Amino acid sequence: MTDDGGTTFGQVQKVTAAPTREESLTSTNELKAFDSPIYDDVTIEVLGQGVVSGSSVRVGSVPILVGKRVMLIGTGFEISTTIQSVVWVRRRSSSGRGPQGSPASTGTRHERL
Repeated sequence: MTDDGGTTFGQVQKVTAAPTREESLTSTNELKAFDSPIYDDVTIEVLGQGVVSGSSVRVGSVPILVGKRVMLIGTGFEISTTIQSVVWVRRRSSSGRGPQGSPASTGTRHERL
């Protein structure tokens, strides 16, 4: 999967859809939540490589920021979305002596888009 600038984010690992939660007022002025009959929230989990430096995560020259709008392009789809969360998992080096990379560590990231 890439963005509209051609930066490769990684491989799609999982796609899930669930009805969007909506709210409305009842006749007794209580707020009631319900599943939308029209809209779904779609979660795309991506496994890829990036760089952590301080509190920022980058893939190539693209900062991965919660709230950032991105255009994602993959096989059979193109979608405009917002990054909702980023989970960064550091890989240990093959020697087992700690994270790879210095001073910034490269690793595997899971994006929940």
